[in-house]
Amino acid sequence: LIESANLGNALTQLVQLVAKKYPKISADEALKELLERERHIPSYLGHGIALPHLHLPQVNRRICLVGRLNQPITPPGGEPIWLIFLLISPAGDPERHLAALGEIARLCSDDATRNGLERVRGVSDITKYLRRRLRGR
Repeated sequence: LIESANLGNALTQLVQLVAKKYPKISADEALKELLERERHIPSYLGHGIALPHLHLPQVNRRICLVGRLNQPITPPGGEPIWLIFLLISPAGDPERHLAALGEIARLCSDDATRNGLERVRGVSDITKYLRRRLRGR
């Protein structure tokens, strides 16, 4: 659960969680890149879901974090966001990065999946729910 009044703060919290688990990742560098990308290409997918993403040379596999906001936040000129998927991929792996982005976008475009995500509460419950939805396709 992310407590934040704006997207920048929400991304900071997510990046810090990733950096804590993966010490090779510089939270400052990752956040700087995410915020820069956000300024040019907002990560909003629609239906209250954002998908910020980046490549980092410090990782050797894709990392995906899901953060639910305790209160929806509305970025300037955007619609309220209540769920954020943060995707980090190794540098030099654009095909698999794009495939992962596409899979997350397809998953989130489904009304039943989004409704289910709104109902589940715990982090492990969200993970289990998403895995079931992916297997059910």
